[in-house]
Amino acid sequence: MSTITPNTMLPVGATLNGRYRIERYLSSGGFGNTYVATNEFGEQVAVKEFFIKGINERDEGSTTVSVSNSENRGKFEQQREKFKKEAMRLRGFNSDHIVKVFSFFEENGTAYYVMNYIDGESLSQRLDRLGGMPMPEAEVRGILDQVLDALDVVHGANPRLLHLDIKPGNIMVDSRGVVQLIDFGASKHIDPTTGGVTTHTEAAFTKGYAPLEQVEGRMDKIGPWTDLYALGATLYRLLTAQQPPQYSDIQEEGPAAFNFPAAVSQQMRDLILWLMQSERNKRPQSVDKVRQRLSGDIDEVTVEALSDKATEETRAGQQGKNPEPKPKSNFLPVVVAIVVASIVGGIWWGVRGSTGSVDQGTASTAVGTGTTVAKTVEKQKFTYALDGTTYTYTGDVDADGAPDGNGEALWPDGRTYKGKYSHGKMHGEGVFEDPKNQYIFSGEMRNDRFYHGKMTYTDDGSYFEGTFQKGDAYDGDFTDANGEKKKVVKGQFEE
Repeated sequence: MSTITPNTMLPVGATLNGRYRIERYLSSGGFGNTYVATNEFGEQVAVKEFFIKGINERDEGSTTVSVSNSENRGKFEQQREKFKKEAMRLRGFNSDHIVKVFSFFEENGTAYYVMNYIDGESLSQRLDRLGGMPMPEAEVRGILDQVLDALDVVHGANPRLLHLDIKPGNIMVDSRGVVQLIDFGASKHIDPTTGGVTTHTEAAFTKGYAPLEQVEGRMDKIGPWTDLYALGATLYRLLTAQQPPQYSDIQEEGPAAFNFPAAVSQQMRDLILWLMQSERNKRPQSVDKVRQRLSGDIDEVTVEALSDKATEETRAGQQGKNPEPKPKSNFLPVVVAIVVASIVGGIWWGVRGSTGSVDQGTASTAVGTGTTVAKTVEKQKFTYALDGTTYTYTGDVDADGAPDGNGEALWPDGRTYKGKYSHGKMHGEGVFEDPKNQYIFSGEMRNDRFYHGKMTYTDDGSYFEGTFQKGDAYDGDFTDANGEKKKVVKGQFEE
């Protein structure tokens, strides 16, 4: 079973260990369900139940957990032992910024541990509540200081522990503003004698928050720098309200893979670029190094060099200097068609604010939103840098006059885009339509490129749905006009 249903959850009113009454379901992950419960004193606690999606099930009307297939029994037992170690690790920490574990017990054919209940929300929930708006930098900086305190304790454990799944969903903020790091299900111990991990179970990770060594499962290469990469990705997510770039994008594009709003300070940009270096030895190697950098006690050459490069590329981008497209020559015909359509559709656009004229209407002050949006314009002309054509734009612009926020663009040849912009680039959810080349893209744009969504060909109804890399169809499914589906993996049809 892969979804939460009444049969996968403990029923309200169930009692565990003779003292914990289940009050309500709270959340689930791949390896557990979490509930709010009350103890014998009427105090609220959180109880995490070991329950593997797709492997475990619970008979209707029963609290007992069973393994759906006997072949999965070995994996269940192995992961349950890891779950117990997770509880023991958390039990050993003494920090205001790490969730506390009070007890562990086995019951109902599975295992449980009891934690303090955090009356608050995760950073992921906070972003959702903000409706796609970034968090103020001052608030993020306060969160950063507390997460660093937590990581200092985690990395200083004996043997050393790595969290390996730092992300907004695993950072809680309570009603008093106290930050707590949760969910150590992916964590690993480092053997102090060999420097390697003490267990070799498969490496879990969250896309966008894991560097190369973690994605490839190179357990001999992970260390504090691996958690610090994820911390950088988390900061980027909070400060931009955008998904962090993939490690592969950072390898290929460097600082150009990032899209910082103007409101983000240079110090925080430099810090994130340093934390998210694709080469692990170029990242800070410890929490202490990060703190020294923030306090100005060290002046990392790698950060300064990266900052200079980022500034140069940002300036180049503002002048419409984007790399030329490089289609893959080994694509199968239909994938080539997708790439060609993408290029013709202007994925590599340098959409920037120009000193162009306004056809009609005047700029009017917009209601303040806390972003860099300064005003709105109606039918203002901007230059499409790649081919020199002019398009007409209506929507929000930033203080420099570049499209920023919600907007619509119209080209003389009939192409249209309606959706999110960020500092002159199509960035966020939107719809791009090209009637001449007969396709419609609907989904997420990133830095003027198709990133994730659906490309529909209007001539025959065929479509590709999935992830794009540099605007090209990369991973997903292509459905032809007859409804037959083919898998596309890394830009090619899967054999």
